[in-house]
Amino acid sequence: LYIYEPRERTFLYVNPALASIFEREPDELIHNKDIERFVHADDLLKIQEYIEESSKGEPASTQQLFRIVTRKGDLKHIETTALPGLYNGKTVCIGTFQDITERKKIEEELLHNREYLEKIIEATASNINILEDQRRKIEMLAYSGQVAARVAHEINNPLAGIKNSFLLIKEAVSPDHPYHHYAELIEKEINRLASITKQMFGLFNPEHIPGKKFEFNDLIKDILIFLESTRRELDVSIITPSTQISIDQIPESLLRQILYNLLINALEASKPGGEIIIHAAIENAGMVFSISDNGHGIPDEIKPYIFDPFFSTKKGEKKGLGLGLSITKKLIEEWNG
Repeated sequence: LYIYEPRERTFLYVNPALASIFEREPDELIHNKDIERFVHADDLLKIQEYIEESSKGEPASTQQLFRIVTRKGDLKHIETTALPGLYNGKTVCIGTFQDITERKKIEEELLHNREYLEKIIEATASNINILEDQRRKIEMLAYSGQVAARVAHEINNPLAGIKNSFLLIKEAVSPDHPYHHYAELIEKEINRLASITKQMFGLFNPEHIPGKKFEFNDLIKDILIFLESTRRELDVSIITPSTQISIDQIPESLLRQILYNLLINALEASKPGGEIIIHAAIENAGMVFSISDNGHGIPDEIKPYIFDPFFSTKKGEKKGLGLGLSITKKLIEEWNG
């Protein structure tokens, strides 16, 4: 309990319990003109205004919190309540001090623990979202496998008929015929389609058949022959590597499929008059190649999804199944790319 005279800014009465909060004797506080030095500097103005308003009966609130400095230099959190009164004919504040230091420590610990728990919850929610996204992708991959197996089954039988019929036609084309080279290319593409349908029965699990050596530039030329009409229609030029590169790290049929998918995407993304650059090199006993175009690029918001099965931004006649990039990525990963 205390009686405080706001005009003189001094205690007129302090009981032993309050003095013990300051770690002092009551006589050290009563009539001490330097009492303000016991209050934390950041809280001094606040507590002065509160005491003055309380003495007039006009406090903004019935309680005020502030900090004091003890004899040992420790900080204590104090909650004070003050009411106006008269003492020996003087207008005074009569109030109480309560040491709430321990309570403040508990509140701070609770706040810290709440913030820590919020971070854990946030991280858990994020992990749940990641797991949910992975679950969704796994379901899509499983569904992709079912669709691919059905498509492969439907394609396989007519493809076998096409191949048998074409072999009969090929026999009728003499080696010196000017279009005999195209017959060879058509047979390669039929065999590639047969290989693709075989892979689709076990989608994203291509067989690791040892690769036979072949020339990268020859492969590019074969692919570009089949893309020539599309290239002309879209008015896009394609620059191929100038140096000859021999490859045996991956089967030719798989690399053909990868390059074909990427070139189709590059052509469809290019603007009229655009340019596609194919770069290839041997680095660290491995092959590095890139296909770049000067299209509008991929928006940041869809980049996380471009390799998801069935994801496609194409519309109209260009719209496909959305499997090209997902299959391409998986083929490259299966061969440690």
